[in-house]
Amino acid sequence: MRNGNSSDSTDEGGATLQSALELLGQYRAEFQGMKEAIKEQSETIRNQQETIRELREAVEGQLNCIRDLSQRFEDTKQQMGHDLKRAHELLEAVAARAPATPPVSFADVTRSSSSSEPSKVRTNVSNNNTLASSLANELYCTIDTSRVEE
Repeated sequence: MRNGNSSDSTDEGGATLQSALELLGQYRAEFQGMKEAIKEQSETIRNQQETIRELREAVEGQLNCIRDLSQRFEDTKQQMGHDLKRAHELLEAVAARAPATPPVSFADVTRSSSSSEPSKVRTNVSNNNTLASSLANELYCTIDTSRVEE
């Protein structure tokens, strides 16, 4: 009976070896699937890292642009402040030099151009009684030539 036992154990050993080979084949297929999935994930990670790098570069460029524009804005703001201060100073200087005499009327100007002494205009302006009486005796007309073709 010894022969029967050895044949059974050989069959059992062969069946065990066969099932081990089948399991090994299944594991190999699963391993290949996992290896493929890892490759795809690695490629996805590389693509995402490249995208992140590009986005970081874009953000850095935008930050540099913002810093540059902020500096330009501050420079322009400071320059405009200086310009405004200078304009106020000039305006005050012009206002301080402005004559205290009243403005000359059109009638005074036309009267002075026909007389030989242009200084009479200022005399007439400062002498309100003479000016009032001369204006009451004369009539003046202004002609608008702004629409006349030249």
